[in-house]
Amino acid sequence: MSGCGASVVLKVYGDLATWLHRYQRLLLLFTAGSGCVFVYSLLSSVSTHEQTLVSLCSLLWAMCLIAFVQTFVKPLPELDGGSGFFVRLKVRLIRGLRWLMAVVVTVLLCVVLYVSS
Repeated sequence: MSGCGASVVLKVYGDLATWLHRYQRLLLLFTAGSGCVFVYSLLSSVSTHEQTLVSLCSLLWAMCLIAFVQTFVKPLPELDGGSGFFVRLKVRLIRGLRWLMAVVVTVLLCVVLYVSS
């Protein structure tokens, strides 16, 4: 039963990453802009702590979205019974990384929703 739900979550994240992949250049531009604002707010004497915190949060969110897109944009590899040991190990490691990223994104979304309310 959990295998069915597992594939649904990974499929939804894959579809979302495919949609976001079209805007990857915009995400990279936003990340660079957030990074510049963050560095400026650290080095500037007139910036406030709120500006630094907002720019840091936007930088971290943009980096997380880029990592999310890069992780889920490729389809999951299929596991062959006739493949060698290292090929099966590689497929299992890729699936494990995707599950870890799916859990991290889900927890991050829940935390943001909790903090926003």
